[in-house]
Amino acid sequence: MFDKKDYIKKYFARLQIAEHEQYYDDFLEQIKWKRQDYYLTHKEKIKRCAEKWNKENKERTLEHIKKYYRTPKGKALSQRGEAKRRANLKEVINTLTADEWLEILEEHNFKCVYCGKDLIDSFDTTRDHIIPLNKGGNNIKDNILPACRSCNCKKGGG
Repeated sequence: MFDKKDYIKKYFARLQIAEHEQYYDDFLEQIKWKRQDYYLTHKEKIKRCAEKWNKENKERTLEHIKKYYRTPKGKALSQRGEAKRRANLKEVINTLTADEWLEILEEHNFKCVYCGKDLIDSFDTTRDHIIPLNKGGNNIKDNILPACRSCNCKKGGG
């Protein structure tokens, strides 16, 4: 595999510049600043291109994500997120019962409140918190709506 750092070091060594390490460090610093400047001035364009690429390569992206979550870093990230979620649940009022959840589903005719998808016998039924738990919402009947998993995920965490 091509190693840029190694190539640059060899390039400066070939030029026999006595202080090639300083030139190398300055060169890397320039590249860093140029990349950062480009990112800041083209942030929206980069975001749009990434979204487009992810849509066109959905399976490849999902495979990459699955592969990442099998690595030690991915597992640690997942565990931190789960710990954070459990901590949030400890701090909220959690009075929603199974009967109240069924009442909510019946009030909305077992349909997703966003897209209208039928939620009867569906495994992707989720509880959507009107005020998210991470924004101080509670797990009570008045704060919950039925939603399919895809609509709830599209909303994000608030």
